[in-house]
Amino acid sequence: QKLIESIIKPLGGYRRIAQNTAWKIRYDAYSNDFNSATTNAISLIKLGQNMHGHGTLVEQVVGIVIEAISNYSIFENMNAANWPEEKLGEIQTQLEQYADRPVMTLEGEKAFAYDYIQRSFTDDGQGNGRILKKGIPIAVGNWRELLNGFFVTGFPDRQQTIERVESLYKNSEQRFAKTLI
Repeated sequence: QKLIESIIKPLGGYRRIAQNTAWKIRYDAYSNDFNSATTNAISLIKLGQNMHGHGTLVEQVVGIVIEAISNYSIFENMNAANWPEEKLGEIQTQLEQYADRPVMTLEGEKAFAYDYIQRSFTDDGQGNGRILKKGIPIAVGNWRELLNGFFVTGFPDRQQTIERVESLYKNSEQRFAKTLI
């Protein structure tokens, strides 16, 4: 809970920056100050695009929202303010620069899972170990596996849990790649 709060709290500042910059873009466009409007639009696009594929999913979604705010402020004012073609070309170039970059990745979440595994298993000195009580949630998928682990087969070791987590994130990233195309 504290981890999520520590991630989300500073992201509100990004949202305020994006909203204020969007208002500045509108003001500059209607004041025919297209140099300033274009510079601010590109700055806002860069801020959103630089959050693509970095950090946790929450941070990446905030980046998408920031980019959407920028795009909306540009598209909303494009026709009304008669932006010059060369300024629109600058914005288009910036938008195309990150076209091949992944929008969302699970690297941040995977790092948290590995950290949790590190703290939830003993270390046998060879990269493996047995589960500690707090590691049960990540090693067990449902109540049947929990009962099976207690009474029949035992719980997976550290290496088996890492393989399970890697498989989960690999499958999830493949689904992301399919749905974000």
